[in-house]
Amino acid sequence: MKYEHVLQHSEEDCGAACLAAIAKHHGRTFTLNRIREAVGTGQLGTTLLGLRRGAEALGFNARAVKASPQILDKLKQAPLPAVIHWKGYHWVVLYGQHRKKYAIADPAVGIRYLSKNELAAGWTNGIMLLLEPDSVRFSAQVDDKVGGFGRFFKPVWAYRGILAEAFIINLVLGLLSLTSPFLIQILTDDVLVRGDTQLLTGVVTAVMVMNVVSSSLRLVQSNLIAHFSQRLQLGLVLEFGRAILRLPLSYYEARRSGEIVSRLRDIQEINQLVSQVVVSLPSQLFIAIVSFSLMLFYSIKLTSVAVCIAVVMTISTIIFLPTLQQKTRSLLVLEAENQGILVETFKGALTLKTTTSAPQFWEEFQSRFGRLANITFRTIQIVIINSTFSGLVSSIGSVILLWFGSSLVISKELTIGQLLAFNGMNGNFLAFIGAVVGFVDELTRVQTATQRLTEVIDSTPENPVDDKRPFAKIPGDADIISTNLNFHHAGRTDLLEDFSLTIPGGKVIAL
Repeated sequence: MKYEHVLQHSEEDCGAACLAAIAKHHGRTFTLNRIREAVGTGQLGTTLLGLRRGAEALGFNARAVKASPQILDKLKQAPLPAVIHWKGYHWVVLYGQHRKKYAIADPAVGIRYLSKNELAAGWTNGIMLLLEPDSVRFSAQVDDKVGGFGRFFKPVWAYRGILAEAFIINLVLGLLSLTSPFLIQILTDDVLVRGDTQLLTGVVTAVMVMNVVSSSLRLVQSNLIAHFSQRLQLGLVLEFGRAILRLPLSYYEARRSGEIVSRLRDIQEINQLVSQVVVSLPSQLFIAIVSFSLMLFYSIKLTSVAVCIAVVMTISTIIFLPTLQQKTRSLLVLEAENQGILVETFKGALTLKTTTSAPQFWEEFQSRFGRLANITFRTIQIVIINSTFSGLVSSIGSVILLWFGSSLVISKELTIGQLLAFNGMNGNFLAFIGAVVGFVDELTRVQTATQRLTEVIDSTPENPVDDKRPFAKIPGDADIISTNLNFHHAGRTDLLEDFSLTIPGGKVIAL
């Protein structure tokens, strides 16, 4: 069974992300912005009351309960998935039992499978929000359009001239890099074997000219890419700045300023990935296709061995990707939260000093950055293990390829120069595979950054152009009558309950 999950954009988004995941499980797509407004998420998170009322507004039949520990043995009788209170400060989605484990969707890290003891240890208070979609109200809800990574490619078209020049230079550089294996083959099979000093001089001259041309082209290419990247990043920053200036005051009141500032780093990550997609990957793909074709021309047998080694190397890298992505995602979220706390601390330094709250803040500071250091260390450990294991597989693969190629040389199916040229072509092929794997990993990380950035850009502005506020004209002598009025802010207790009032016409009433 596939368990849906929605990742939180910030620490206080966990409740909204849980409702989004359950709505997605039942076939509806709601943005976190919409759910945050419905449940009344503030800087301190979301209350159970806010979750219940927000879920009702989104078309669910919601019921808050306090479950006993015995419910873990009777989960099949409960309407799942449901939202549970985790460790006293977090909301997660409980999907139920999966074999001998229990599946939960944690908005901070994704899907987790826990033992019964782990679930009981995290869900100590038994607070639970049962949700069932109403057959009429839920089906009437309109799906939200979630902005994706593709929107950031639209500004690229404005720089098509620069990109075309950079792409052509990339192709030329790729072709020049493909000539190196041929020069090695000529040097080995013709120059060294025959002792042709005249040809040696020609080969050396050709290599020197190629290096000069390549260096000149790389200089031009680097300037073009730098110009494109900076213009693209400036456009994203200006769009982001225009968006935050048009946001209503309630948006700022419900979020920490440091989290909005951290979106600037998200822009840098998105910009780097866009540059890689439109500039680097196409030329690497071209070089890989040509190299692979030449490898087949040299030896189909040796190419088959090289492909098998490449598959093993790719699998050895992909094995670690899910764990690495989960750790990296947790690291990014915690870094953004800590940055937000630092910004809020400097802004509220006067309050911190006047209330003598520095000791309490110091404990929180140590706890948060200690947790960040631990996650960073575990992430680095995974990277080290991954790189070590991948390097070992690569080394063993190179030895196997050299051994099999040498046997082909001995059997006169290849020359020594052709074997060396084949190794050079294989390096280009493996470099492309590594770039694709790295791109997939980077894309997974940037998706979170994209969602957080679009959450700001796509927020409803304070004063749309076509906004027309209703205005009622009341005669000066008319009575104003309010009967059984109820009011509460989203996620908060009732401020007015069955409030009735009559204001006589022409009178001034003070409340």
